[in-house]
Amino acid sequence: VGDSRKLIRGYRNIARGYMAMNRTDSVQWYSNRGIHLCDSLHAEGMKAPFWQMLGCVARINGHYDEAQSYFLSAIRYSRDVNEVGRYYLSLGINSLTAGNVEEAEDYFLACLDAKDEFVLSGAYQYLSDICKRKGDYKGAYGYKEQADSLLAVVHNIEYQKSLTELRRKYENEKLVLENKQVRAE
Repeated sequence: VGDSRKLIRGYRNIARGYMAMNRTDSVQWYSNRGIHLCDSLHAEGMKAPFWQMLGCVARINGHYDEAQSYFLSAIRYSRDVNEVGRYYLSLGINSLTAGNVEEAEDYFLACLDAKDEFVLSGAYQYLSDICKRKGDYKGAYGYKEQADSLLAVVHNIEYQKSLTELRRKYENEKLVLENKQVRAE
């Protein structure tokens, strides 16, 4: 079972790689193979990312109803609140692209249960844009402020991690040099 799950993850990662290269035919092939493998191994919980990628391909091709169906399948099979947030974000983008602003707003609001700062920031940014379209500048400002605040927090965390890593490397280098000096004496 462990090797089979690794194979499923391999298909997922290859499909993601092709998605990054905009090779939608390959994304579809690996996603469909991954779903088929999940079915044969009774690994239902691992299907969600494949459904999301199929939804993205459908949206790229202008098949918004099909994309919506795939994204809803991703939500149905997902077990993680952050993944569900990403899938609602995809649904919102799909609805917005299709011109269904009210539906998109509902999907973006559904993202707000996620703990992932990038999902939350994206949802707030889209909600800000929707409010701006509606002429609700106060709401647009509030959502934009939340989106920017989340990105600042994420940036600060990354900055702190980077500083900590540099400090650790510096301390290690300093110890190595001190050890060399002690050995030389």
